[in-house]
Amino acid sequence: VEALNPYSWFDADYYNKTLTYRWDDRSGNNRHATRGGANPSIISNGFNGNPVLRFANNSNFTFTNAMGGHTNYTFIWVARRQGNDLNGRIFQSAAPTNWLSGFWADRQGVAFHNGWMGSNANKGYTTDWWLGVDRRTTCNFRVPSANQSWDLTGGGSTAPNTICINTGRYTGEICTCEVAEIIYFNSD
Repeated sequence: VEALNPYSWFDADYYNKTLTYRWDDRSGNNRHATRGGANPSIISNGFNGNPVLRFANNSNFTFTNAMGGHTNYTFIWVARRQGNDLNGRIFQSAAPTNWLSGFWADRQGVAFHNGWMGSNANKGYTTDWWLGVDRRTTCNFRVPSANQSWDLTGGGSTAPNTICINTGRYTGEICTCEVAEIIYFNSD
């Protein structure tokens, strides 16, 4: 991934729980993120045997200066919902922008970029791992374990100002979730 020159890159191996409670930017660009609320748990054997971060509904991250703020972007993530509270957003924008990627209410495989991208119908696969590739005007969401894939276009075309996990414009729309990796490219 480093050879692709990402703007920022976060995976669970780079969460620094012991010293700084921050998620270190693996891209080398030093766009680290500091957690808010409770500390996420590190699940050492999470996705395909690799570590993941488990966020309780009271733990969150805001990626100020690390993700968002670009008219054209590519936002790649691997995540899933876990636990009993499966009705929230995982990835959303900070206020005032209404933007989300992947998860909303009881739905998965959806995107809202100040307008719905494609259908906002529930795709199922509630607690499966999802791979998302989100761009301002198009998204692709996959459930590799079920060999399912959806392309979304149309609707909104707003870029996020700052990407957040379990916080943002709608702080009441949160859930317990696991995140394996996030990669962000500035495509401006």
